[in-house]
Amino acid sequence: MQYFRHQLEARQLSRRLVVLFVVAVLCVTASVSAVMLTLAATLSNGLIFFRVPDGPWLQQHPAAVISTVLLVLGVMASAVLLKRMELREGGAAVARALGGERITADSRDPLQRRLHNVVEEMAIAAGIALPEVYVLPREPGINAFAAGLTPANAAIAVTHGALELLNRDELQGVVAHEFSHIVNNDIRLNLHLIAWLHGLMALAVIARGMLRFAPTDARGRRSGLPPVWVAAFAVMVLGYVGLLFGRLIQAAVARRREALADASAVQFTRNPEGLRGALLKIAASTTGAQLREVNTDEVAHMLFFPSNKQWFATHPPIEARIGALGVGFDADELQRVRRQLQQRATVNLAPDSESQRIEAGQAAPQSESFLSNVTLSAAALSASVGNAQVQHLHVAEQVRKSLPTEVVQAAAQADDAVALLLAQAIAVDAHPHADQLAYIRNALGPAIAQRCAALLPVVAQLKAAQRQPVLQILLPQLRQLPSGTRMRISSCLNGLAQSGQVSVAQYALRKLARMQLHDAFPEPQRRQPQMNLAQAIEPLAALLAVLAQQGHAQMQPAHQAYERAMQHLCLRQYPRYTQQSNWPGLLDTALLRLDRVQPMGKQLLIEAMWIAVTHDSQITMQEAELVRVFCACLHCPVPPLLRLYDVA
Repeated sequence: MQYFRHQLEARQLSRRLVVLFVVAVLCVTASVSAVMLTLAATLSNGLIFFRVPDGPWLQQHPAAVISTVLLVLGVMASAVLLKRMELREGGAAVARALGGERITADSRDPLQRRLHNVVEEMAIAAGIALPEVYVLPREPGINAFAAGLTPANAAIAVTHGALELLNRDELQGVVAHEFSHIVNNDIRLNLHLIAWLHGLMALAVIARGMLRFAPTDARGRRSGLPPVWVAAFAVMVLGYVGLLFGRLIQAAVARRREALADASAVQFTRNPEGLRGALLKIAASTTGAQLREVNTDEVAHMLFFPSNKQWFATHPPIEARIGALGVGFDADELQRVRRQLQQRATVNLAPDSESQRIEAGQAAPQSESFLSNVTLSAAALSASVGNAQVQHLHVAEQVRKSLPTEVVQAAAQADDAVALLLAQAIAVDAHPHADQLAYIRNALGPAIAQRCAALLPVVAQLKAAQRQPVLQILLPQLRQLPSGTRMRISSCLNGLAQSGQVSVAQYALRKLARMQLHDAFPEPQRRQPQMNLAQAIEPLAALLAVLAQQGHAQMQPAHQAYERAMQHLCLRQYPRYTQQSNWPGLLDTALLRLDRVQPMGKQLLIEAMWIAVTHDSQITMQEAELVRVFCACLHCPVPPLLRLYDVA
């Protein structure tokens, strides 16, 4: 899958959706305003039948026209804003609204622990922060969804029926499908769709509420002022027409993104049978994908499979989805799966052999070993962005199991996760300083500083390939902290970066942690307009100069690496290479600006970063992981790097 092209297409799709939404709002506003002005003209003349306002009446009452239009627009805008406020916590808010209960790695339920392990491994393999994991405990159907404003505040929710009825391969296929939505940032678009649909529906809901309070006579018939209730009925109808238009937009967007997510899931797991098995069990199960406890109309486009039949399908038919996987839809096999579900012979609490092996903690036989050197071209690196494959999943499984017990336990508790984060920030070089612990004590209190000091010996022994995964798995615990606490943690990380000597590796991890904390805030700041590479020459030069220095000990090779990297960007002019002294401040500014570069420009930038550190054809795992962290800071997730990597 081509990550950068998908990012570009997603932005173009978002702009088209905004245009369509504006058109729908204008049409609804014009129609409802016409009804309300007709009602005003009728009542002002004391009539009991409708009078359509003519030109002279409108000219005599300009305030009525303006106030009516503003009122209609205000109602819809208020509904959108209220829904966005409700969803400001990201995926967790959606999961809880649908009855989800959060689970953690220390769950005692084997099915929940299996789910958490699958999600954790995929997060490490994809190079993104671990989403919060939820289970819908009262839903016997097979379904799932991912939601969030950014990958850093995303959540994945799975029904209890999916946990019971799917084996590990099938569950992995479903989760991989949802990860595609997170990596390709479909989740943000999905939440916007929920808010927009809510705005279009607001007028219909208000009018329907008014009709409920309409006076009736002894026979239950409506009485009073007929024009008021007729107008309310007309507004309700027009509101639902606008909502119908919104549903068409919802369905058109969802069908395209769902097909992409299925293809990405198969590429991720290299096991189409897993996703196919899950779809077959949905078709064969008596409960299907239905969610019984909640109304899913607003979130239908987010689900793995539609909960109810709809006029405008948000997903391709199940036969088409199975056929697109390269394996046919067999009616006889469907009957066999249905009998298995009825007998409960191969499902429920009888996991397959693969599940037993993984949950027992045994290493996967296909897993790669930890690497001391990496062989990878610049083009292959950029092609791997947002493009995790099954080899990365095997490595992620090994990384998860290799993490020390103390680290895993600390990552599962909010306060300990803070201490673990800070220990990571000061122990990269295994030479923590007392003044750094003193700074933490003053900023966050003695308890955090004491726990941080206790974790330092363990954290200092982590390998380069384990450091970013530790940041990924502890983030869900930090999301549970109050916003003010997270702000203090971010400020503490920034203060540590400004105090004393700091290595590039230390800086990169602190920068990534601060970025993830920022993205996980309930209201992430709106990004500034995008720019091209020619508009970012100075930050490009600063970043590539630092990487060239990091990858080459001598001045001359570093200079040559810088020149080659800058030439790869095809810029007409660029600054001469100089040794960077105040590089932490330069990198802070550079990474913020470079995050605004257009997707295709980021592809060239990532290739140039790799060239800058590999010019001498020698690269250590530490240098490779440094590039991965910088890529993550640019919101370009790179999977774990393998010794042999074939993008074809």
